[in-house]
This record gives sequence, structure tokens and C-alpha cells, in this order.
Amino acid sequence: MIDFSSIEVIAPLMNMVNWLVDSLATAVPLLLSGAIIIIIGWVLSKIVEKIVRKSLHEFEFSKWEKKNDIDNALYGVKLSDVIIFSLKWYVVLLFLNEAATEVNLPFVASIIQLILLLVPNWFLGTLFLGIALIFGHKVSSRVEKSRLLFGKIGARIIYLVTLYFALVMALPKFGFENTEILVDTFRLLVAGVSLGGAIAIGIGFGAAMKEPAKSVIKDLFK
Repeated sequence: MIDFSSIEVIAPLMNMVNWLVDSLATAVPLLLSGAIIIIIGWVLSKIVEKIVRKSLHEFEFSKWEKKNDIDNALYGVKLSDVIIFSLKWYVVLLFLNEAATEVNLPFVASIIQLILLLVPNWFLGTLFLGIALIFGHKVSSRVEKSRLLFGKIGARIIYLVTLYFALVMALPKFGFENTEILVDTFRLLVAGVSLGGAIAIGIGFGAAMKEPAKSVIKDLFK
């Protein structure tokens, strides 16, 4: 006599086993292909890293950095390391995107694609800030050495104004679109610095002309 109760128990188990086998048969090739894509991407990123590092060495980029005091301008960050790191991980992200698409992970792929779309703007924003740091450091150092514009105070003001201007330009590249308050503040800051500089120059000029003016007045009333 057939035991129908045992059949009712075995049938769902067999269905589950079949589902697991089918899932593994589908998933394993996808996972393998995704892993292969990631490995290829990592190998290529290391090749890109070596090529860029060698190219920068051939062009004596490190000597140019030392000559222009780039390390101090960027607070100890080496520009060559930033370039190498950025290019390397951009290649890695490209292949991670392909791997996520291959393995059928649309959510992960969409996040990586969004990052890849934002990278050019982030690069421009970072470029603005980097140029401002280098330019501000160079100009402020020269002003401080020349002892013009009140020496260290003038040098620091020039540095901060340059950096603030670059920040206003860079923030939209990082997704901060509403920078009108910063722009207005910058205008007020420039106006205040200009007015303060004009008053200081006027006072200095007046003090310097005090004695010659006395001599002229004495000559007139002789």
C-alpha cells in the first residue's frame, strides 16, 4: 500500500533541491564571470598605476613638485600620489560596474554608475581647490618675503581670499548648487578688504607726507 503522507513530504523537498540546483547552475557561472572581470580590472589598474608612475618619473614630476613647494602647498599631500590613486581606482570602478551588471546586481551597478558620472565634476572641483592652494601658497609666500601689504597679515589675507574664491567655484562640482550666500559673502569680504587696504594706504601716505607738507606750508607763509 502506497504511503501518500511520505510522498507529500518528499515532493516539496525535491522541489527545493531542484530549485537549489537550478539556482547554483545559473549563479555559479555568473559569479565566476564577475570574479574574472574584477580580477582583470584589478590587474589592469596595477598596470595603469605602474605606467603613470613611470611616466611621472620620466618627466621628473617629483623634482617639479619640490621646486615649486607643492607638498607644503597641499599640506603634505603629494600631487603625483593623487594622480596615480585617482586613475587606478577609476579603472577599478569601471570593471566593478561591469561585474555588477554581469552578476545581475542592478542596485550596485546603478550606484557605481552614479559615482562614475560624478567623478569628472569631482575632479574639476578638486582641481579648483588644488590650484587655489598652490597659487595662494606661492603668492602669499612671495608677499611675505617681500614684506609688502603688511607682510604676514597681507600674505594670509591673500591666501584665504584665493582659497575662498576657489571654494565658491568648487562646491557646485560636489553637488552644492546653492552658493549665492557664499558669493555675496565673498563680495562683502572683498569690499571690506579693499576698503581696509585703501584706508591703511591713505593713513600710511598721510603719515609719510606729514613732514613735507609742514615744510611747504612754512615756505608759503614766510
